[in-house]
Amino acid sequence: MGLGNHEAHEEHEKKQGQKLISQIKKMDGFTKVKVSRWSLQLNRRFPISFAGACVPEGDTFNGVRGPFERIAASKFARVYKGAINFKDRKYNVYIKQYLCRSPVDFLKHLVRLSRAERSFNAAMMLAEHGLSSPEVIVMGCLRFGPVTFKNFLITSDLENAKPVYILLTESLNNTDKRAFLAALGTTIGKMHAANIFHGDLRPGNVLAERKDDKWQFHFLDNERTRKFQSLPDRRRLKNLTQINMLANTILAKTDRMRFYKSYIKQNPNLTPRRKTIALATAANTRKRMTGKIPQEQI
Repeated sequence: MGLGNHEAHEEHEKKQGQKLISQIKKMDGFTKVKVSRWSLQLNRRFPISFAGACVPEGDTFNGVRGPFERIAASKFARVYKGAINFKDRKYNVYIKQYLCRSPVDFLKHLVRLSRAERSFNAAMMLAEHGLSSPEVIVMGCLRFGPVTFKNFLITSDLENAKPVYILLTESLNNTDKRAFLAALGTTIGKMHAANIFHGDLRPGNVLAERKDDKWQFHFLDNERTRKFQSLPDRRRLKNLTQINMLANTILAKTDRMRFYKSYIKQNPNLTPRRKTIALATAANTRKRMTGKIPQEQI
């Protein structure tokens, strides 16, 4: 870069910083920033100027986005995997754009938080209880008055983590599998002991990686994750059913009980009802899986 370009580069950054500084409000670990019409929550690990590289209408003088690969998702979201290159450093990320499910859903957002905001808040809440989700880099909302027209979440790519169902079907020997299921039961048990319900606890929405010979789990799709004053039994049962939705060829009865015993250790108040809950979970799981896999594998 020539001297003239370098000076222009620095001057641009200075002006951008001055423009944004009056629009900054800090919260724990994040800084509130305005870029064009976007309201962002930016992870404090990143400089303010990084925000411009994260939104379509933002300044890309210091950042290059993409290329991005479209990832399979529900019809009410678009998910992309790719990179943001900023000041000679590459950040591997996932971008999730939330779409309105219906006109009624659009109207609901006049009186409640956007899906990205709910996901962001849930990630913060999980962290407060020692539970993990992919690190949020930026959360953004595009508003006109009280109406949110667009919203998104950018999270770090957990490159060494894999979905639970992948690890259970492809990667683990019997010894590792036993330790893995015990650790998973402990983590889900810890979440429920904190009265937290996960909105969609299917095996594809939990990532796992081994760190220092211990398993660490990360929760995805947290927009419906919430904390109760006391976790309702039907919510508990729903989560236990969801995480158990794997064929018997993958999870034998002994595997499920190993998970469940670790889960109960985190919730000793359930001990008198442990058999009732286990039977209800098994019945619900069979019902949910009917028609999804061959009958002999249920």
